[in-house]
Amino acid sequence: MKNRLLFILKSREGDWGYSGSRESGLSNSVRFVVDMLRVNGIEAKAVEVPDNNAIDREVTAYRPTHVIIEAFWVVPEKFDVLKPLHPDVQWIVRDHSETPFLANEGIAFGWTVEYLRRGV
Repeated sequence: MKNRLLFILKSREGDWGYSGSRESGLSNSVRFVVDMLRVNGIEAKAVEVPDNNAIDREVTAYRPTHVIIEAFWVVPEKFDVLKPLHPDVQWIVRDHSETPFLANEGIAFGWTVEYLRRGV
């Protein structure tokens, strides 16, 4: 089966004061990666969802081989639900932060351990 990558971002609330724009550095980064993959013949798509309860709908609709969750926003326990629903999907959480910055995030290191325990 040909690889199909689905990048999932959490929707931002508000425009952060940028003239109605809902784009962010993270969404721009993902868009650049998706564009590069497509140019090189790899099927890829990026979607934004309001919360982790919308992930299953997007995965079911696109039928990816790989799902890349962008940044730390999905509670580790959600993968206990998603992995059995989509057993052939490889789940990845992509970190965009430098380690010193993550030290200020109360959840990052604990969630990383929990993701790894779940094979993510």
